[in-house]
Amino acid sequence: MAGLSILIPVYNENPTTLIHALVDQLSSISTKIDIHVLDDGSTETFYNDWSSTLSPHPLLFIHRHTQNIGRSATRNHLWEYATQDYRLYLDGDTIPCSERFLQEYVRRLSAETMVICGGTRYREYNWPRSYQLRYTYGKKREEHTVEKRASGQATYFTSNNILLHKSVLTPPLFLEKIKGYGHEDTLFGIRLTESNIPIQAIDNAVYHEGIEDNNTFLSKSKEAVKNLVLLYNENNNLKKHIRLIQVYHLCTRTLIGKGFLTISCFFLPLLHKSCITFPRLLFFFDAYKLVLFHFYSKSEHEHRKL
Repeated sequence: MAGLSILIPVYNENPTTLIHALVDQLSSISTKIDIHVLDDGSTETFYNDWSSTLSPHPLLFIHRHTQNIGRSATRNHLWEYATQDYRLYLDGDTIPCSERFLQEYVRRLSAETMVICGGTRYREYNWPRSYQLRYTYGKKREEHTVEKRASGQATYFTSNNILLHKSVLTPPLFLEKIKGYGHEDTLFGIRLTESNIPIQAIDNAVYHEGIEDNNTFLSKSKEAVKNLVLLYNENNNLKKHIRLIQVYHLCTRTLIGKGFLTISCFFLPLLHKSCITFPRLLFFFDAYKLVLFHFYSKSEHEHRKL
């Protein structure tokens, strides 16, 4: 039977709980499995704090970048470290929902298996207001049913829990020009879709434990929108897959919509504050991203005219 390499990118987060959970499950599996963790330029102190607590294990390999090179490039480097035919990407801030997590993947390794997505869940928890925006977004926009994920839409695709055969696509898998946060998952999902590679959705989820505070999440979302504008300027086909771009174009088709977007740019600080004040109402968050997309699109257009 083909083997499995588990690939875990890490940046300023402690993956030891995930690693212990995976190592505990190895004892009941005869398939060849190795675990590769790649720290992407975390601070020296942070890296030493978590890595020093791990006991040596013959199947665990820890790698490190001394400087941060970005999420996409780190995933691509992990792909090069993999030794087995199948590779399972897991984010460092996730935890398997089931004690049979690895067994569920291993029993599906076959000649027909190319891509399997296990899904993401969020624990039921009464987060304080300062963390509710990220939690609410995760529950409503990232915790999808198997049926929805099986629809093949790229927006339902995430790389924090996905099994891939080594021949699925020609490396590099992830677009390395994306240095910051956001949309590397979506672009990879689009690449699979446009290559007519089916994504098998199963119920084998991980809990996403890395809940940022509202301000941190808004800052990352702002970076993601800026990345999206740059990518869209290079590839207009993104409009077919990304709802934010679709809504933006609907608004720009009318004078009222254009006027709304233009005027709303002056109220971005107010929209930002509304996201903080009403973190469970994603309407404000969606409006914030839409207006940001218009603002950065206009700025990029003006820059190209100069």
